[in-house]
Amino acid sequence: MLKEGRYEFTDGLSLDVDKVILRGEGMDKTILSFSNQQSGAQGLLVTSDGVILKDFAVENAKGDAIKVIGVEGFTWLI
Repeated sequence: MLKEGRYEFTDGLSLDVDKVILRGEGMDKTILSFSNQQSGAQGLLVTSDGVILKDFAVENAKGDAIKVIGVEGFTWLI
C-alpha cells in the first residue's frame, strides 16, 4: 500500500516479483513523480506475472510511465 503523498524518484523503478498488488490511495492522492529522473527509460518497468496496479498516478517519466514486458495476468485499474 502506497500511502497518500507525492513520491519523487531520480531513477526508474523495476518490479520483478510475481503476484504483487501495488495500490495507492487514489490517482489524485498518491503520485509517483519522475520529474527529476536521471536514469531509466521509463518510470515503472514490470516484468513479473500476476501484477495488479491501482489507485495511483505516474507523472513526468523520461519515456513510458509504465512499461510491461513479457508478462501474464497483468491488471492496471485506474
